[in-house]
Amino acid sequence: SVSIYGDAEVPYSEDQIPQPKNIYGICKHANERIINVLGKVNNLEYTIFRPHNMYGEYQDMRNPYKNVVALFMRKAIEGGEITIYGGGKMRRAFSYVGDVVDILVDALDPKYSNQVLNVGSTIEYSIEQLAEKIEQVSGKKLNIVRKDARPQEVFLFISNNRKMRLFYPYKETSLDEGLKKTLDFINLPKIMEEQNEIYTHS
Repeated sequence: SVSIYGDAEVPYSEDQIPQPKNIYGICKHANERIINVLGKVNNLEYTIFRPHNMYGEYQDMRNPYKNVVALFMRKAIEGGEITIYGGGKMRRAFSYVGDVVDILVDALDPKYSNQVLNVGSTIEYSIEQLAEKIEQVSGKKLNIVRKDARPQEVFLFISNNRKMRLFYPYKETSLDEGLKKTLDFINLPKIMEEQNEIYTHS
């Protein structure tokens, strides 16, 4: 995850020294170090991908603490409140899952051996802009509560994916199209039934 970069200079690149500023980023960095050590000790090949802000079909809509796209989508359907911190000025690049999966499948190629790659979008949006786009796609008005920025918040979370593009011709789905695909999937009758059950018991 690009969360390992934390306070490093943006856009993040793979050769930067990680500076995680929260527990999540610290754990991700530790996982990378473990993989690196195990690879050397056991002569194992590995590839580390650092994705960010992924969204799309099959994502967990139940988790109330992670993935801002899922949180906002769920509230658009439910009609509940969403909280935007720091005036909605925090900026993120949102990566559609279908685009990321393509390069993960391609990573079976030996050329990826022992590489570390940022993977995902480089087109940034503010959280406020994301909320507006979800309103447009869903046709629902979000009930927004605004609060001050939280401690340890990273305001600009953007990675450089030039190295990734040397390995794979990454084709990027626009945020508008990706959000529509996500909403269409959620609105499938079977998924709606599952979501209604989730909402009833959450």
